[in-house]
Amino acid sequence: AINPQSAVAVSKEVAPALCSVLRRQKDGILLSWSLMALIRLAQHPETHPTLRRAGAAPSLSLFTRPNHRGRVAVRHDLLASMGLAFLSSSSSVEIRQEACALVPLRTIPELVQLLRQRLQLSAEEVVAKKVFCGMPVDYRPRFAAQSLTLLCEASAAHSAIAWQSPLPRLLCQILGGELPNDAAANLPFGSPDVVEMSSRCR
Repeated sequence: AINPQSAVAVSKEVAPALCSVLRRQKDGILLSWSLMALIRLAQHPETHPTLRRAGAAPSLSLFTRPNHRGRVAVRHDLLASMGLAFLSSSSSVEIRQEACALVPLRTIPELVQLLRQRLQLSAEEVVAKKVFCGMPVDYRPRFAAQSLTLLCEASAAHSAIAWQSPLPRLLCQILGGELPNDAAANLPFGSPDVVEMSSRCR
């Protein structure tokens, strides 16, 4: 799902199955990749009606509590929070309110840290160190920036926590050119880069 059109087509085929996997809460590896797939779809607002019918928000809410089980554990709570953050941009007021209410305020500083680390580390380091919630995958900085921006736009409570975190300083560094932009990485997807996304969060 690299653009809204393909994301919609994919979500119609796989969203019910992904949500079913989450509701069963078994098979840790399968859970992790199912969460990854679901939040990747939720990044596109066009998929939200399909995800709502599949029960994405309630399914993601099952994983918002911390699941620290060791240094290499996958952070299902952060993955779920990112998915709910993406759903908070839905055109449906009901979905927006439900999604925002399900994202724990404590995850905001950790999402800020995800953004900082991706801007400071190479793709190879990100994968080797499993920076993204304990998973061996790369991610674009704008992916983390988008989740923060959408939460700040949709929820005054989350916005207040964000502005008490290192986010304001980080945004200044991004917008001032002190940290690298990811425009080239976003070009094939036709999506905003981290600078464009960060400018919405000011």
